[in-house]
Amino acid sequence: MNKKCLLFFAAVLITLLIILPGIAAAESNAYTNNAYTNISASTAKQMLKNNEVVVIDVRVEKEFNAAHLNGAVLVPVKNLGTQEYFSEGDFLTKVKESGITNDKKVLVYCLSGSRSENASQYLANNGYTVYNMKGGIRAWIDAGYSVVSTFVDISDVDNCIKHALNAQINCVFVLLENGCDKKAGERLDKFNHFVDKMKEINRINNDQAIYLKDEAEFIRKMII
Repeated sequence: MNKKCLLFFAAVLITLLIILPGIAAAESNAYTNNAYTNISASTAKQMLKNNEVVVIDVRVEKEFNAAHLNGAVLVPVKNLGTQEYFSEGDFLTKVKESGITNDKKVLVYCLSGSRSENASQYLANNGYTVYNMKGGIRAWIDAGYSVVSTFVDISDVDNCIKHALNAQINCVFVLLENGCDKKAGERLDKFNHFVDKMKEINRINNDQAIYLKDEAEFIRKMII
């Protein structure tokens, strides 16, 4: 091998020795400081069963009231009715105010997975061990797992009407758990029809009817 070739290979070797450690260090720091883990709904269910994580729902309040994972804490990452996102600092403050410190493992979810990615990154940037549920609550429901609905209970309709409304919503979720998405959608239609009927006979007022039907549409969005 001639002198020029030796000099060329020596230069390449020196360059690699300089660049590669820097790349490896950068990748290591990115993983250590900024990474969160994406997991499936089935893995999330197992972690919840084992009490391994605290659950954060980052949707808006109306979505949360329509249906959420049992035990989830609501910390919205976006304002209702706008496209304005909270700042990272505001979001973290709300998380800490909820009693969730960074010594706890956190499971984050939203409707389909996009908002939870932002929230997961915020938390990972600040020392949390974070698991983002891919596909959000849609994936959870598609897998046939149960959810909690509270919108009827917190409404101001008469208790007798609440009982009938809850029976309808419970039927929706039983159908979803059994993989009957089409029938669940039809049951939501019956729920809305029942609301209209109660409004016609003055058992509920217009504002109550709007509220109940809006919440039912949030459920529909979870199963589309």
